[in-house]
Amino acid sequence: MGSVMFECPVTGQAVPTGLRADRRKFYSSPVFFARSYCPHCDRDHEWFAGDAWVEDNERRVPRFDAVPIAAE
Repeated sequence: MGSVMFECPVTGQAVPTGLRADRRKFYSSPVFFARSYCPHCDRDHEWFAGDAWVEDNERRVPRFDAVPIAAE
């Protein structure tokens, strides 16, 4: 389990959403829309799950990089 994060569009810093998820389950879930408070710029931001990632053990793995694509 790890923290679901997104990037602040103002500062470019990682923002914790307050959600925790298993990386595999999160990346296989349907894309959803959410809103979270950003402590870096003191604003609420709207974000899509497709733009978020699960961070655990200080490792950032973007949603779409988590699923390997087979070479043709």
